[in-house]
Amino acid sequence: MATLTVGASQQFINLSAAVAAAQAGDTIDVQAGTYTNDFPGYVNGLTIEGIGGQVNLVATQSPPNGKAILDVAGNTTLKNLDFSGVTVPDGNGAGIRYEGGNLTIQNSSFHGNQDGLLGAPDLNGTIKIDHSEFYNNGTSAGNTHNMYIGDIQQFTLTNSYVHDANVGHEVKSRAENNTINNNRIFENNSTSSYSIDLPNGGNATISGNTIEQGPNGQSGIMIPYGEEGGSSTVSGTIHAGTNVSFTSNTVVNDLTAHTPYLFWDASGAPIASGDTVYGLQPSQLDYSNHVSSSGFAFTSTRPTLDTTTSPLLVAKLANDTGVSSTDGITSNDSLTGTADVNTVVTIQNGSTVLGTTTASAAGQWSFAPAGLADGTYMLTASETDAAGNIDSAKVGFTLDTTAPRPVITQIVRNTGGTVTLSGTSEARSNVTLSDTTSSGTTVVGTVIASSTGAWSETSIAPINTTTINSYTASATDLAGNTGATVGKFLVSSSGRDSLTGITGQSDVFAFLPSGRT
Repeated sequence: MATLTVGASQQFINLSAAVAAAQAGDTIDVQAGTYTNDFPGYVNGLTIEGIGGQVNLVATQSPPNGKAILDVAGNTTLKNLDFSGVTVPDGNGAGIRYEGGNLTIQNSSFHGNQDGLLGAPDLNGTIKIDHSEFYNNGTSAGNTHNMYIGDIQQFTLTNSYVHDANVGHEVKSRAENNTINNNRIFENNSTSSYSIDLPNGGNATISGNTIEQGPNGQSGIMIPYGEEGGSSTVSGTIHAGTNVSFTSNTVVNDLTAHTPYLFWDASGAPIASGDTVYGLQPSQLDYSNHVSSSGFAFTSTRPTLDTTTSPLLVAKLANDTGVSSTDGITSNDSLTGTADVNTVVTIQNGSTVLGTTTASAAGQWSFAPAGLADGTYMLTASETDAAGNIDSAKVGFTLDTTAPRPVITQIVRNTGGTVTLSGTSEARSNVTLSDTTSSGTTVVGTVIASSTGAWSETSIAPINTTTINSYTASATDLAGNTGATVGKFLVSSSGRDSLTGITGQSDVFAFLPSGRT
């Protein structure tokens, strides 16, 4: 299994090229940034992860496959990715189209697509979504949703914020088994329809969520269950499992335009325990009158809803020093990021724990590793939530704290009296050449050292054409470290044509008159 990298100065410039080169089981690390109309298409059995922050996959035109940015199958894991803007002619353009297999989505977001996630049936398949956000997906047609899960074996949605679907549903799942725990599912002021739609029934555990029906909702029912069971189509059959547990949820109803209900239970009877309800009466728990009010506590005080964007787990350099703030080459290895509020974040280098820090009440954290030598690293920041779920994010960088040491190794006098200076420095460092005379110091040239460290600057005009010019070189490397030559190089304006074999150690020499050695 290989690890492929995407981004500026990485193996591949875009995700499409990396996916085309990858094999099932490979990992693709994508540098944080925006990748517009980068459509990898079919992804089978890969791990794709944003490094150093979130990767924004933006569609401003229809994907060539007519489906989605990613069309996934196999054992696929996606982390720290943002999908937006997908539209296709048939109206079902999605950030992700699930074709089958086991899909895991973490720390990702979907917005402004016709469908956020659209899933095909696979009776052996699973979809797990954790610490993610879905919002503003859907069209006015009403058959597109923030997420639409097909008939799969297991659907799990945890620790996520799903809100503001456009006419369609916040969550729609035809899965045989559904686990929907510790989420915020809000209509807010949108025109969405159902909060959680389980049209084929199935086993469902819905626990620890806050679920809000907004004032502009299309439907008065928040959670329909098995309502498509009377259909003769395959999608309309009722699943064998009918066990529904609805526990420790907070339900908020803000809809007054027509009679609202919590459930439309067309099959089975949800078992409720420890739930709090605002804005509904006991008679409004179930349109079908299957649900007892014994497990609910009714309040007249509207709970305060947290509508802020979830702080996704992010790890990045606090200060990417040097000529670029995005190349991951730095002299400062301090990290910063976001996490769930007040959670402990553990920083690791491979299996070695470097230390821990705690996210603030705003979800911010910082950490300064101790004792890292210069080199290339891929550090992992991880957090564990109250339910024991482990979430992680990676940050890759090259630590360079060593100052470059530019050396002038050759001086050539050109025809016409100009001078060429050549030498070595740290690879890809920026070398500045100066000439000092009795009148002062003047920059006479700048050059970037090659990947091998070699550099050469031609056609330098001596400032003093009658006596002595003193040349020095200074350099700034990609990490922002600076260094200079040791000593000065004294060169007269007349003499032999070249000097070579210069050591760079406090050399003092002069061009001799023509014909002398």
